[in-house]
Amino acid sequence: MLTQKDVKDIVINALGDFFENVLAPYLDREHKENQKEHEEIRAILKSHDKRFDTQDKDLDSIQRKLEKNEDDHEEIFDKLEDINQKVNGHEKRIKKLEVSSGLNN
Repeated sequence: MLTQKDVKDIVINALGDFFENVLAPYLDREHKENQKEHEEIRAILKSHDKRFDTQDKDLDSIQRKLEKNEDDHEEIFDKLEDINQKVNGHEKRIKKLEVSSGLNN
């Protein structure tokens, strides 16, 4: 007849064999597959990071160009305003000269 110790030893050995022959190989295989997937995902993320970095640089360059264009346009509008004021001043003087010389008839 089997004693409690014999049953315990049989169960422990059976569980040990089950773990070594079934669970451990399964877990190793799953772990290797997960590692491979993680490496692939890391590679994809790195390529995306590089692409995003390039896009960020491009966007920064575009933003700087837009800001420069805005500054240039502001400068042009300021110069146009100065020119407009000078033209208005000349028109006023011409009208004064016309009035004073009697040419506005």
